[in-house]
Amino acid sequence: MAYTFPDNPQPYTDKYFLRANEILKAEGLNPFVRAQVFIRNGPGMTAGLDEAVAWLDCFSPLKENGGRVLALPDSVSFTPKETQLVIEARIQDIMDLETTYLGIISAAATLANGGKDVDLAQVEKNMRGVVEAAQGRPVSYFGARHWRWDRDAEIAAACFRGGATSTSTDAGA
Repeated sequence: MAYTFPDNPQPYTDKYFLRANEILKAEGLNPFVRAQVFIRNGPGMTAGLDEAVAWLDCFSPLKENGGRVLALPDSVSFTPKETQLVIEARIQDIMDLETTYLGIISAAATLANGGKDVDLAQVEKNMRGVVEAAQGRPVSYFGARHWRWDRDAEIAAACFRGGATSTSTDAGA
């Protein structure tokens, strides 16, 4: 299947991943790591894994640098906390992509397993409650890893309307 991706994934990446990767580069640190992705709740049917792998193939040189990606196929049963995706790579090859591949998987799995699409009015209402509970302290929206990268700006806008003062991604800002 062909997927349409942006030219650059960084605007959709949580800023702390971008900054951490800058530090790793500056310090000359690039260890080989193993990341395992799972969903806490279940059982359910896998979804979004094919697209997440395509995202990694598009934006990461991990395979050229000796890494590999292993994934369950989409539409198979999984149990809670069962590993669905394994990424073995140099950390600098994958760090900038974690927010986005998790968002792809999370959104697809939510929808494939009976969850509802984002209700922007409810997001705004929920943020108002969080802002009220914060009693004047600034509130940031950090939900980019829960929905697809191409929904981040509109969800962040609903959070801003609800009183959030910042967001974790440039696209959301």
